[in-house]
Amino acid sequence: MTDHEQARLTYLIILLIFVMCSFGFYYRKNLERITRHFLSWALIFIGLVTAYGFKDVLTAALFPQIGHQRGETFVYSKAGDGHFYLQLVVNGEKVKFLLDTGATNLVLNKKTAEKVGIDPNELSYNFKTYTANGISRSAKILIQEIKIGSLYDYDVAAMVAEGALFMPLLGMTFLSQFGEISINGDKLTLTK
Repeated sequence: MTDHEQARLTYLIILLIFVMCSFGFYYRKNLERITRHFLSWALIFIGLVTAYGFKDVLTAALFPQIGHQRGETFVYSKAGDGHFYLQLVVNGEKVKFLLDTGATNLVLNKKTAEKVGIDPNELSYNFKTYTANGISRSAKILIQEIKIGSLYDYDVAAMVAEGALFMPLLGMTFLSQFGEISINGDKLTLTK
């Protein structure tokens, strides 16, 4: 802190004390009530500042699929059902994905494909995919833009499942763009 800033801070503190003493003198009959109100507002202000300081952590706790970002590191919390869900922006639309390390590709269901501007009826489902539920058919697509936090990826290869897929899957081809992937307890950390 420079000398000028210290002088300014000292001046503001003296001014604040003067104003508070003036109010105290003027409202000396109600001083106890004024003090209570002042302390209440001070605690509210401190609480709001503290909550803002922990906004990333609070968001991750309340909405685990949103997670929080520090630089090029993303941290997600495990959901109540034991899975990790990640919210990405696909072609401008928010999409919730199930992290599936057993899946090779990023896979959309027909409903999500339609939501992000891909007509599932115009696709050719001529690729066999082997899943835990057996063999199914999928169509290869190219997603124009995917955003995770503040990072963008363009022209991303993906698939649209012909069968009933309950939600989009985030597979290893997308995850492989991260230099480090770690799961520690109930936290998933992705580092670019």
